[in-house]
Amino acid sequence: MLWELLISVMSLFSVVLSLISCIICLQRKLPMPVIIAIYSGYTVMLLVINFFTDYITTLPIPPGWAYVPLVIILFKGHVLHKIFILFSQIFISLAIILFFSMLYGFFFPYGSNEIFFFMLVTVILVFTVYIILMFKFGKQLLKKFFEGGSKSEWTLYMISTLAAHTAIFILWRVHEQGNSLHLFALIFILWSFVILCYAIINTHEKTKRKYEAGFAYKIISTGREYYQKMNEQFDALRIMKHDYKFHLKIAQEMLKKGNLEESGNYLNGLNEQLEQKEMPNFCSNAVINSLICDYARKCNELNIEFNVSMDIPPDFTVPNYEMCIVIGNLLENAVEACKKIEPVKDRNRIIKLVLKPKGEQLTLMVRNTFNGEVVLDGEKFASTKKENGGIGLESVTAVVDRFGEMLKIDHDHEFFSVFVLWK
Repeated sequence: MLWELLISVMSLFSVVLSLISCIICLQRKLPMPVIIAIYSGYTVMLLVINFFTDYITTLPIPPGWAYVPLVIILFKGHVLHKIFILFSQIFISLAIILFFSMLYGFFFPYGSNEIFFFMLVTVILVFTVYIILMFKFGKQLLKKFFEGGSKSEWTLYMISTLAAHTAIFILWRVHEQGNSLHLFALIFILWSFVILCYAIINTHEKTKRKYEAGFAYKIISTGREYYQKMNEQFDALRIMKHDYKFHLKIAQEMLKKGNLEESGNYLNGLNEQLEQKEMPNFCSNAVINSLICDYARKCNELNIEFNVSMDIPPDFTVPNYEMCIVIGNLLENAVEACKKIEPVKDRNRIIKLVLKPKGEQLTLMVRNTFNGEVVLDGEKFASTKKENGGIGLESVTAVVDRFGEMLKIDHDHEFFSVFVLWK
């Protein structure tokens, strides 16, 4: 009787742990008290069904499956992420309980008052510490998990977690008291799960660093090209200034002879040469201007209409590198979207960039035509570019979280728009 009570208490801890983990790590669709009430009522319903039918606990499947629909309905985010969290937490709770059960099984017989007391105290202490750590570090840790990864990768992660969860469930059913082999099997399963979690975070971190390093190199290269073009422009202007007196003398001679048309053509040609030497000046910030010039060149080559309206205040404190991450990623996505549109008369390729102060804030808008197809990762917009797996959008969000106040994405059947509000 005592052993059955202990199992019920430990099962309740597993349910509570999975609920707390979901509340901490996922965005809620409903207020927390409502979610807790629904979760509690759902659990009571399952217990009542199991009490009268003994159906739920006798199913030959690992525990936790009954809560999958509830987690999907009550929380926001990608379904694979939500299932991963649910079964990871249930796996951890079962592993903790089973580990101490096996450990104490070497000293006390199952069902005795001694093992009941030690297990109850240990489970309460360990789970209390675990919940405190989840509140303090859980959200930050899960953010690292969800920073990257394609659907196929997360499907593999979820299957691996389910495999570990199933292995724990089988070991729970077949383990024998005082069996060292079973204890080593449990430790091996736990170690495999730790390696899996480390591999997920490490892979996402490396992918993110690789992408951001590549983007930083791109910004530096673009800036180098810009300054090189500026030097070439200054050299050309210096030469033209040196030759200016000769051009002026030739034009004066033509006017003296009455050759007005020939003189006009000569001056027009000289003016065209000057314009060709000039680099577009979209804003006073040399680094950001170089980035915009690069995308203006791309749009010109791809027959994309590129409209820019920029006014960056001189006292704007966001670092150039951070600004370039946001603007560069948004323009890159806009160019990729426009490239998918066939340039026909009723379907133009257009990108509009607006960056202007509004009161004490700075507003950024990137608006572009697209083919009407939107890719969602859960409830968030995702990049369709396979090479970065959506890391670009994650980088934009990270910069806005540090320096901005709002990131909003909107679209209709023709235009896709991104709005950023800076402090």
